[in-house]
Amino acid sequence: MASSHTTNGFLQDDGSGNLSWQTIAGAGGVTGTGTTNYVARWTGTSALGTGVLVDNGTNVGLLSGNLGIGTTNPTSSLTFGSAATVGLASSAQALNFQSGLLDLDTTNSRVGIGTTAPTAKLEVTGDITLSSGADRVISLASSSGNVLTIRGSNGVSGGGTPGGNLVLQAGNSITAGTGGSVNISSGSSTSGDSGNVNIGVASGGNQDGHITLGYNGTRFGGNVGIGTSAPSALLSVGSTSQFQINSSGNFTWTGAATATIASSSTTALNFKNGVTSYLDFDTTNSRVGIGTTAPTVKLDVNGQVRVGTLSGTASNALCYDSSNILTPCAASSSLSGSGTSGQATFWSGTNTLLGDNSFFWTIPIRDWE
Repeated sequence: MASSHTTNGFLQDDGSGNLSWQTIAGAGGVTGTGTTNYVARWTGTSALGTGVLVDNGTNVGLLSGNLGIGTTNPTSSLTFGSAATVGLASSAQALNFQSGLLDLDTTNSRVGIGTTAPTAKLEVTGDITLSSGADRVISLASSSGNVLTIRGSNGVSGGGTPGGNLVLQAGNSITAGTGGSVNISSGSSTSGDSGNVNIGVASGGNQDGHITLGYNGTRFGGNVGIGTSAPSALLSVGSTSQFQINSSGNFTWTGAATATIASSSTTALNFKNGVTSYLDFDTTNSRVGIGTTAPTVKLDVNGQVRVGTLSGTASNALCYDSSNILTPCAASSSLSGSGTSGQATFWSGTNTLLGDNSFFWTIPIRDWE
């Protein structure tokens, strides 16, 4: 029997019946100290210390450092060492970050950002900004017939509130730069036809809406170009703005142009003021009417015709030449011949006249001589 003892020690049998006082460390046992509610960790082969996990019987917390799953070297607060699947409960808020900062709704398979009650696959309460750098694209997966719809909010049923507006606006310029452009284009095809660009308004129960160009929601401004990226008038058509309409409604052709109208109509193109017709093109009969919509000849004028200043004397007539072109000409007759005043006249040919000295007509006496 050992004659002395060690504080906090214990008796150890050496296997031969000899007893001696030993400490736990001296006997090769586990040693160490810790902090209440902290999960212990091995600090050596036979020593325990305080870890970073806290278990108070209700909650478990990681007070510092990173947590790794499948890795002993986590580089962030939570690191998966390989591809992982996270199983969540079936709940409208199966996983919720910061009370709606990000919500995973596994009941309806939806994701909410800024909301805990998403109503679509992805619902964002707030603005969306795509980072700068390379061009960004929002597209549908390759599949025939899929439609991408971007629309404003619907009005409240029975409340008379209007639907939300949809605004497509390019970026603004800072200082002296140029603002961004809005480009709308149809899809192309390598062997077939390209798509169409359709702009229209939905039908209304009371009155259909309108399509307005040149209005940005605040003011009217700028020009509209068709076939040109540099329109010089309110509406410019053609690569060099050959056809123009200004803000007063006046139109101008600045180059040679061809207008194709209906090929078989008595009023293929008609200019009028209310019910009064000023100019009519009859393509059925190849006629033009001025002041009438029913021309009966190539040019039918309902009213007087005035010819501008003509060269020559006031006694000139209007003749047509061998090319059927109207030109001023001297007044003339198809008859010819000569005679003496008072002579009786006889036809000497089909269109010639001749006087005869044997017969005179005395006007005062009204007698033959």
